[in-house]
Amino acid sequence: MASGDAVENDTAFPLKDDQVTLFAYFFKFYNFRLPITKFCKSMLDEYAVHISQMHPLGLAKLRHFEYFCLSLGFLPDALVFHALYMLVWKAPFFTFDRKSTDEACLRFVPSSSREKDWKNKIFFLDDNVILGEMHWRVMAAIEKVKDVMPPKTEYKENALFKALIARPSECLAVPDGALALFGMSLCWRDSQIYHAFRTDRRWR
Repeated sequence: MASGDAVENDTAFPLKDDQVTLFAYFFKFYNFRLPITKFCKSMLDEYAVHISQMHPLGLAKLRHFEYFCLSLGFLPDALVFHALYMLVWKAPFFTFDRKSTDEACLRFVPSSSREKDWKNKIFFLDDNVILGEMHWRVMAAIEKVKDVMPPKTEYKENALFKALIARPSECLAVPDGALALFGMSLCWRDSQIYHAFRTDRRWR
């Protein structure tokens, strides 16, 4: 897997041939790791959005949703994600906004990126780092995304949906150990050490 740091005058767009553009901010603050998870890839495919088109805050919400589902003992469900989030085009990036503040799995979402120059901190990887084809979604500058809300009858009684909105959490950085515990990261210092959480002076 060849990679390269951006050099002076390099830009994120247009994409380089056979490469994807990734922002360092994905990894630094928003829990993104490679290889990309199957759920994350499937949702990008469903929306036909290239990972290089995602705003860090949008990718953070997608990763948070997946982590939150797994931490509650559920597999992430695309239907429930559609019930909670909508894809939004904020040129030149896509992001995810909450569809409702009354029924949400987040109680805190950063309003902006911590580093204002994050768009300049980019690097390039061979596109085969993402298994399968990536789709580039073309939008007009002021065009709106049509993201239809699924019928309430399809998700209101869903056990995962009810569990998520009953325990809204903050969209913050997650330790690598926790990501590795749920299979969302392969970054762990020692494969012989078992991951565990300690709460209320008890190991879990």
